[in-house]
Amino acid sequence: MFPPRDFISKVFPFEHLREEELDYVVKNLKSEAFEEGEKIFDEGEDPEKIYIVFSGSVGLYEGGDLVREVREGDVIYPSFEEGKKCSAIAHKETICFTIPLEVFVNLLNKNEMFRESFKCLKERHFRKLLGEPLYLERLLYSNLKGLIVKEAVVCPPSISIREAVKKMITSGVGSIVVVDENRKPMGILTSADLRRIIAQGVNPDEKVSSYMSKPPITMDSEKPVYEAYIELTRRGIDHLIITENDQVVGVITSKDLLSYLEPSSSIMVQTRKILKSRTIEELTRIYQRIKKTVADLVLRHAHFYDVSLMISESYDHIMRKIIELVREDFERENGKLPNFVWVVMGSAGRKEEIIATDQDNAIISDVESELLIQFAKRVNDSLEKIGIPKCRGGFMASNPRWNKDIESWKSYFRKWFRDLEPEDVRNLTIFLDMRPVYGHVKLYKELFEYALSIKSFQVLRALAYDALILGPPSRFERKRTLDLKKSCIYPIINSVRVLALEVNVEATNTRERIEDLLKLGVLDHKMASSILDSYEFIQDLRLRAQVNSFITGKDLSNELNIDELNRIESAAFWESLRVIKELQEFLRWKYNVRI
Repeated sequence: MFPPRDFISKVFPFEHLREEELDYVVKNLKSEAFEEGEKIFDEGEDPEKIYIVFSGSVGLYEGGDLVREVREGDVIYPSFEEGKKCSAIAHKETICFTIPLEVFVNLLNKNEMFRESFKCLKERHFRKLLGEPLYLERLLYSNLKGLIVKEAVVCPPSISIREAVKKMITSGVGSIVVVDENRKPMGILTSADLRRIIAQGVNPDEKVSSYMSKPPITMDSEKPVYEAYIELTRRGIDHLIITENDQVVGVITSKDLLSYLEPSSSIMVQTRKILKSRTIEELTRIYQRIKKTVADLVLRHAHFYDVSLMISESYDHIMRKIIELVREDFERENGKLPNFVWVVMGSAGRKEEIIATDQDNAIISDVESELLIQFAKRVNDSLEKIGIPKCRGGFMASNPRWNKDIESWKSYFRKWFRDLEPEDVRNLTIFLDMRPVYGHVKLYKELFEYALSIKSFQVLRALAYDALILGPPSRFERKRTLDLKKSCIYPIINSVRVLALEVNVEATNTRERIEDLLKLGVLDHKMASSILDSYEFIQDLRLRAQVNSFITGKDLSNELNIDELNRIESAAFWESLRVIKELQEFLRWKYNVRI
């Protein structure tokens, strides 16, 4: 038999034990053999020991159904929540090492790393379990107060431009905040404003309030850094006024953020270039740089939500800029277009696109027009030119079917909600994720509110059924490769979508939907947390695989080779699949669905 000490030292989380703690485990270790089909412990029974499978395999059953199979190197914790709900049966001749519960608890109390690793596994905090540095998450979620390096320079609205400039020079700053008697910001005068003032030949003795930038763009000091990043990027500005209780406490510039977020600041640099670009060729180069930056961030262990948070605004900016450039030329040639809103679906609609993304878009207009179809063709062609491939399923605004007036769209939803044929359900899973990125947003809101007003339980039940068609395999199936998108990601997205639709959640992002479902009491804290962690962990695995393909020039794929996972990743992976099954079981019960 393989020496027990060497074997135990390679099993998670026992690999975190110190030498003397391993000695303590081995001293109290016993081995037990079980024949094929023999029951190891029963549901509700507490044998007061931990089982480590040395050879063979064990099935864990809940209510007679196999929920998990554990094999060599896996650990069974019958005294904890998992075991209390399950019975364990040997699937073949099996040998287990057993550790008394008292010994295991002593280790939890003495070794912090061992305790935290076990806690992460049981609470399904998979990113912590992997031990990867969450540097980007820590940066993004830090509050803005930590970025303020000096007190804001302020002045009343009554002073002259000349006096304001003297104060800026004396204080060595590039901006001055104009405030009222309560120190509440009224506007800001920046170096850029001064260049404009000089160019216009303005008398420097005029009041600063007449030439300051207003209204002031402010943000509370307790807000996270990522919100400031998005605000500066979205507005294309260089200065953000930071407040506490509506009073000015500091000013953060784009340079402050760039230095703070390095190397991720490269995305912000590229986004600012998008705003200034004037040609499709420029946008093509910028888009490729953004993809390379994303790959670099992932290689530095940035996670799915961290990266998608940072680049969703950049992708939206690219799309808006292309629409603006194309529209400018198109209207010069053909006249003014009708009012419309450009919406995106799929991963773009959910703000979850990273590297492998294609076009999923549509147009909602106030009046149907052939011109809008011609215009959309040019936009879709331009998006393809910069590197975003066209949708193979034809879900694009250039397709006349998806370029309609608001009343036609309402008739679509009436049909889909009424007939619920497979194609209708598929269309609902696509268009219930749509999000406006350009144009008359009120058209989108009118359609969304209309869809909510006509939904029924039968619609929810049909969508729940669709969410249960695809699902993860059991470990018992012995699959070696897995399509993460079909087997893991879609089941979560589809399940969360139907739950969100029932309670009128407007968010399309999966994380935001789950958080709203928690607030509304649809999901409890434990379930919501487990789903979020599992979803991000699976997306991280997919993202990592795609980045490796991207940097080696291979075709991007959603396939995961399960054998390439290390032991810790494997434990987190199979636990994630279990969470997905629990979510689907919740849908099956909630909507009375049978498959």
